[in-house]
Amino acid sequence: MEELEDKETCTTDIFLTEDMKVEVGETDGPPPSKSTGTWEEGDGSFKMVIERIFGAGRGAVESSDIGEFEYSVTRTFKGDITEVGNNLAITGTITCNELDSEIGYFNLIDTSSELK
Repeated sequence: MEELEDKETCTTDIFLTEDMKVEVGETDGPPPSKSTGTWEEGDGSFKMVIERIFGAGRGAVESSDIGEFEYSVTRTFKGDITEVGNNLAITGTITCNELDSEIGYFNLIDTSSELK
């Protein structure tokens, strides 16, 4: 999946399981410590929600230091399903759930047949 958020672009491997879960693989974007997600499709439309948890900060040295912490970001991906050659493709928008605002675009191409 290619994610185009603001001026940043990253590519992330994802696997859509039969039980409607999303497994997030390698990415060239910021690496999360954990990711979970769900997906659904119908009538040519697609929706996927991914929550990513990131670690930040560093060990507290001064009494005023915040120390290490985690934060999460949730993105909703909505798009339309089309065919590109013999592969399915999805193109759509990314919504930041925390802001309830569209913040970018995504492209997803099914390459599962190439992995066999």
